[in-house]
Amino acid sequence: MYIYNTVTQEYADLIQRGYTSSFAVRRDCTYCENKQIRLKPTEFRIDEVYRFEGNSDPADETIVYAVSAIDESFKGILINA
Repeated sequence: MYIYNTVTQEYADLIQRGYTSSFAVRRDCTYCENKQIRLKPTEFRIDEVYRFEGNSDPADETIVYAVSAIDESFKGILINA
């Protein structure tokens, strides 16, 4: 597990480590727009989780997930702000 001070540092490091796809959560799947891929929960795993809270408001948080396909065909980042 790595320790980061900012979301920007963490995001840049994950990209350097091969997490190059961007994911978004949709109603029925996790979706990667740049690769046009839809993943069900059984088709990917969460490799790492990082949580960042705002200095003045703990409700101002961002959670960053490093995810990869079960078949290891790609890795990506899912951000929940």
